Amino acid sequence: MLYKLHTARTCGVADPVLNANPSGIARSRNGGCTGTMSTKSRRTIYGGQIIGAKIRAESARKRAAEAAREADRAEAEMWSIQMEGYGGPAQPSPTIGQCLNGGYGWLEVECHRCKTRASIPLDAIRRPRDTPIWKLEAVLKCRSCKKGRTHTTKAA
Repeated sequence: MLYKLHTARTCGVADPVLNANPSGIARSRNGGCTGTMSTKSRRTIYGGQIIGAKIRAESARKRAAEAAREADRAEAEMWSIQMEGYGGPAQPSPTIGQCLNGGYGWLEVECHRCKTRASIPLDAIRRPRDTPIWKLEAVLKCRSCKKGRTHTTKAA
C-alpha cells in the first residue's frame, strides 16, 4: 500500500499514484468531493442589511414628519402673532393644511365694518388644503353685514 501526504483535497484531479493500476480496472473513489458547490443564499447574506435599512428608513420618515409638523406649527404661530400684534401683513400666510398639521384647528376673524369676531374651524372650510389663509379673506363675511352691503372680514 502506498501512502501520500496531501495539503489539500483534490476534486476531480487525477492523482497518478492512486490511478496506477497494473490490471487496468478502474478503482472506485471513496470519500471524494460531492461535485456540487453551495453558497449562502442572498437572504442570508443581505437579509440583515435590508432589515436594518428598512428600520432606518422608517425612523427617518418619522423624524421628517415630526420636523414638518414642528415647522408648520412655528410658521402658523408666527403668522398668528404677526397678525394679532401688527395687524398684518396677511401675505404670505400659511396654508390651511399647514395650520391643521401644526395643530391650529381654528381661525379667528374680525369684520372690518362692525368689528364682530368669530372663530371658524379650519377643517370645515371647503377649500383645498393648499389654499393660503389670506385668500379666505374675500369669502369670509359676518352674517349681519352679509345681508346689507358686502364687506369682507379681515383675518385676525
